[in-house]
Amino acid sequence: MKVILLIIFLLLNLEVNALEFSIIGACKEKPLISKEIVLNPNSNLGEISLNFFKAENINFVGDQSFIKSIYNSPVNEELIEQIGPHSFIVYGWCVSIDQQIPDIPIKEIYLNSNHKNIVWFFGYSIYQENQWINHCLPSFKLFENKFCQ
Repeated sequence: MKVILLIIFLLLNLEVNALEFSIIGACKEKPLISKEIVLNPNSNLGEISLNFFKAENINFVGDQSFIKSIYNSPVNEELIEQIGPHSFIVYGWCVSIDQQIPDIPIKEIYLNSNHKNIVWFFGYSIYQENQWINHCLPSFKLFENKFCQ
């Protein structure tokens, strides 16, 4: 009986670090996929993301440092759209953690129980007159998005 009570006590006190993992595509705010995952505190965001993509059979190109493509999204030159003589829109995959976009490689980010969600989204940045005007805005918010035509 004491063993059963000890097991119940231990199970009730286990801290399960779960968070929501979502992927938002180029055209709609609604996630293409959104699932709760259990956080492994010894894994970085790169490992967590790669494990999620593999577990869900999601095609991707990337590694623990950088995700280049998810769901067979375009790569390389296709991601650059010239909008003026010295102006470009550059598209690519961005990640937010609890609505914050990190400025370090994903392999250097370790999450903890305070984190509630990871969202990968297809985003864009504008380069104009030798400077970046913005960084990693969701592409579905663009009025004319070349990936949604």
